[in-house]
Amino acid sequence: APAGDAAPAAGGGIPPWSEEAIDFAGLGIADADLSLNVGRLLVRDIEVTDAALRAVVDNRRLQAVLERISLYEGQGNVTIVANARTATPSFSLDASLAGLDALPFLDAAAGFDRLAGTGAMTLSLATSGNSQAAMMRNLGGNGEFNFADGAIVGINIAETIRNVSGFLDRSGGAQAADTSEDDSEQASVGERQETDFSSLGGTFAIANGRLTNNDLLMLSPLLRVEGQGWVDLPSQTLDYRLRPRAVASIEGQGGSTDLQGIVVPIRFRGDFNNVGYGVDTEAVTRALLQGALSNAIGGDRNQSPEDAARDALRNALGLGNRNDEATDGEEGQTDEEEVDPAEQLLRGLFNQRRDRSQSDETDDNSGDPN
Repeated sequence: APAGDAAPAAGGGIPPWSEEAIDFAGLGIADADLSLNVGRLLVRDIEVTDAALRAVVDNRRLQAVLERISLYEGQGNVTIVANARTATPSFSLDASLAGLDALPFLDAAAGFDRLAGTGAMTLSLATSGNSQAAMMRNLGGNGEFNFADGAIVGINIAETIRNVSGFLDRSGGAQAADTSEDDSEQASVGERQETDFSSLGGTFAIANGRLTNNDLLMLSPLLRVEGQGWVDLPSQTLDYRLRPRAVASIEGQGGSTDLQGIVVPIRFRGDFNNVGYGVDTEAVTRALLQGALSNAIGGDRNQSPEDAARDALRNALGLGNRNDEATDGEEGQTDEEEVDPAEQLLRGLFNQRRDRSQSDETDDNSGDPN
C-alpha cells in the first residue's frame, strides 16, 4: 500500500507493520512473458536505471529477473518471486550488488542515512503471508555485506574513546564524573560527527523475522571495531553491541594521546523510533567480575581490595594491570606524580577526592557527621 495509507507511528517515525490483507488478485488477470529494457524504474523511493528485465507471470506466480541493473553507482542482478497460487502467498528475493553507493541506496530503501561508503551486498530472503506484518514474522534468509572507504555518520567512535581516556586522566574524581558525560556527548555525537573506516563487513542470518549478526568487523587507521547483536523486525526492536578498540594514537585537543588497546564497549538498544545508546555497562561489569574472580584465585593476596578493583577496571578497558607497568620510582617522586586513571575513576565513583586539601580534612574533623 502507499506509504500515506500506513498507520502512523506514535509521535511519527516508522509506523507499525500493517495487518491489513493484501490483494494479489492482479497476478491472476493474465499470463505473460515479457522482456523489457527499462531506462528508469522507480520502486517506492529506490531508483534503478538501465535495467534489462525478464518477467514471467504463470498461473498467479510472478518471476521477475533483473538481469542487468545500474543502482546508485553499482551494478548487479536481482530475482524476485511472488507466488499467489496458494491461500498464503509466498515470496523470495535473491540479489547480488557491487560498487554500490551505500548512503543514497540505504536512505531510499530503508530511510537509513547513517552509513556512507562503496560496497557489495548479497541477499537471499524468503517469506510468506497475506499482510505486511505476517511477512515480517515469517521472514528468513541470509546475506553478506562489505563496504570500503566510508563512514558511520552521526557518531565519532574515536572521539568517544579519546573523551573516555580524558575522563580517566582527569583529577577531581566526582567533579570529572559530573561533567564528562555532557562533554563527551557534545564532542562525539551529532549530525556533523562521523567515524571513518577503510573496510566494514559481516554476514547475517534471519529466522522468523529476527536478523542476527555476530561477525561485524570495521577497520580504520585508528580503530578496530567488532560487533554483534540482533534486529527483530516483527517487533521493530534491536539490541546491538560494538567493541571499539583503539589501535593507534588519536590526535585531539591538547596533543597526541596514546590510546592503543583501550576498549570502550557501546550498546544500542530500543525500538526503531527510540534507539538508545551508551557505554555497555553490562560488558564492563562482566569484565570487572571476571577480573575480580581472577585476582581472587591467582592474584596477589597482599593486594588491597581497592587495588584489586582498580586493576580489574584497567583490564576491563584494556589498560592492563598497573603492576605490569610499574617501575622503580625515582627518588623524591610522590604518588601524586603517578596519575593512575583507573584509580581516579574508582575514587570518582565513590565520591572521593584524591587531592583533598587540608581545609577539607579540617572540615571532616569538625564534628559534622556528613
